Amino acid sequence: MILDKNTASSGAASTRLRGTLPIALGILAIVAPACSSGSNEPPRVAPQPIMIEPAESVRSLADRADEQYWKGVEAQRVGDAPTAQEHFDQAVEVFLHADIPTGQEAEFRIAFNDLVNRVHAQQLDDFQVPAESEATELPEEEIPVLSDSEIDLLRSRMAGTLPEMPKFTIPVPADHPRVLEALEYLSANRNEVIAEGLARGQRYLPLIRETFAAEGVPLELAYIPLIESLYKPNVRSRASAVGLWQLMAPTARLYGLRVDWYVDERRDPVKSTRAIARFILDYYREFNDWHLAIAAYNGGRGRVGRALQRTGTDDFWSLASIPRSLPRETREFVPKILAAILIGTDPQAYDVRFIAQEEFRYDEVEIDSMTDLQIIAEAAGTTLETIQDLNPQLLRRTTPNFDRYTLRVPEGRAEQFRVAYAAIPESERVRVVEHRIGNGQTLSRIADMYDTSVAAITDLNGIRNQHRIRAGHTLLIPAGQPTAPRRTAAAPAPTQGGANTPGEQITHTVRRGENLSRIASAYGTTVTAIKRWNNMSNDRIYVGDRLEVYYGTTAASAGATAARVAEAPAQVTARDVRPTPASAPDNESAATEYTIRRGDTLIGIARLHGVGVQQLRLWNGLGSDRIYPGRKLTIELPAGQTVSSYTVRRGDNLYSIAQRFGVTVDELVSWNDISRRSTLYPGNRLTIRTEMAGR
Repeated sequence: MILDKNTASSGAASTRLRGTLPIALGILAIVAPACSSGSNEPPRVAPQPIMIEPAESVRSLADRADEQYWKGVEAQRVGDAPTAQEHFDQAVEVFLHADIPTGQEAEFRIAFNDLVNRVHAQQLDDFQVPAESEATELPEEEIPVLSDSEIDLLRSRMAGTLPEMPKFTIPVPADHPRVLEALEYLSANRNEVIAEGLARGQRYLPLIRETFAAEGVPLELAYIPLIESLYKPNVRSRASAVGLWQLMAPTARLYGLRVDWYVDERRDPVKSTRAIARFILDYYREFNDWHLAIAAYNGGRGRVGRALQRTGTDDFWSLASIPRSLPRETREFVPKILAAILIGTDPQAYDVRFIAQEEFRYDEVEIDSMTDLQIIAEAAGTTLETIQDLNPQLLRRTTPNFDRYTLRVPEGRAEQFRVAYAAIPESERVRVVEHRIGNGQTLSRIADMYDTSVAAITDLNGIRNQHRIRAGHTLLIPAGQPTAPRRTAAAPAPTQGGANTPGEQITHTVRRGENLSRIASAYGTTVTAIKRWNNMSNDRIYVGDRLEVYYGTTAASAGATAARVAEAPAQVTARDVRPTPASAPDNESAATEYTIRRGDTLIGIARLHGVGVQQLRLWNGLGSDRIYPGRKLTIELPAGQTVSSYTVRRGDNLYSIAQRFGVTVDELVSWNDISRRSTLYPGNRLTIRTEMAGR
């Protein structure tokens, strides 16, 4: 597949795996008449007249694909992502399976690209994936056809300048006219692009050769990515083919690769190369000819097989010489790969010069819980960018939410990482929580649920358009927030009303048609009290929301029994401390008020303000550690000191914030109950304690 992003790649199913399912790796070039050159070799086997059923029309293919596509859209709408993915894959396979109808090549390409773009939009429109590295691409354009005299000139020039050809394990006819044309095109017209690809290729070629040797694949085929992707593991075509080997998602899954919201193993150089080795061998077993296997890699096993049947030929060169037997791209793909083998084997002989990139080397470690990649980088003594470069399959800034996940760290850093990682409390490893978007939810509402900001969520998830999130998708919520929303629509409704005692805490699940006034009346309290208990800034409620209500009172008494109060450590961003200016003389204390929120604990509030739990109890007349949302606590501060909050901005870190306020990093860490390893996200709020006179 070439990189104009107009083509799609896919793999072949082994007959043992998927019966007769044909999968294509690149199918969308307009079929042009075969190259007319007097030096073309004639078919070795004359075509035989065979009755061929006409290919299905593009309109019919599009209708069948649309049927699966809309089933996928409906499954996506109700949040059934696995079923949606299955239907989307089936929609794409309609085109991958089909022959291109004669005379409808352009319509076929347009219809297929339209379908893939729509599928891609359903899956990824809301979120960005890590951007591919900037690199020149090898555009799709027809290889110039040379005259007989130009071919003869190339032959003589190469015979006089090239060293003796090495022995290959597959046929590499260096003097074939089509291969000579590809050599001239790549080494002369696209010299800089090929040099850039080979420079990057030195990073991955040792890995690919080692894998191919173990699997029994000819090592020469390690140069396929020079044409497919220029050895970029994270490149994506417009038709959604991805990775070094430009695999489509259905093929990747067929060969055991994981493709989902967290992970796209088509980007993984190690796993995708193992998969492609099996893929190539499946094709070779099918055709017993390496040139035909390479053609099927690009054009699809079914399409190449049917072309051989129609024409009665038994080799690639004979097939390619017959007009309209194969798409142009497939006819040119085999010569390009053979030319890439020749250039890659001896680049200087073709005047292709480059500086090799460092080899892809790493250690593997096992992660036992979902972890922020920044935390991993710090434990490994490296940068976030290095971890992402070694693990391009990770689409988010965390490891997947698996019990076990194997991750790569720089070579020689495994033991250092294990020691440092084991010392990090699990609560500090994951500074994100997952939220599955419900019907009707907006980013603003979700941010309110988790006491964070829209900017923080969009930044962490790479959301392009905050108004285009979809139900069923998963969001990562920046850490430093409560681990559960203040109001959640996922919990079952509790028993409501009935024989309740005054002051008893009840969880009320909002039903259709209810408003705060009706709920307050039902529980013998007021709207103001409900809003205070649930930290609500307005009267808006939604079906499924859960509200904490204290029956028959407007303020939860110290003796009230709570049915459920979630206990969690104090968090940085769940606090909004407003300072009360201290006017007391020296040696006296100044008081500030703190409004308790759901999830707060007395020990957490004490840590946040740098005071003792016993002091909090004494100042507020508490007989136990039980506290209730909406109540206010009095906190005594040293004379002349005030507490304020600071909202983290993009680019901030603990050191820069400490410098801005004239405090130390240790003080920031202590006041906010975080560690020096903590990652700050835009929208987080930090507590700052300063002297009234300034510091």
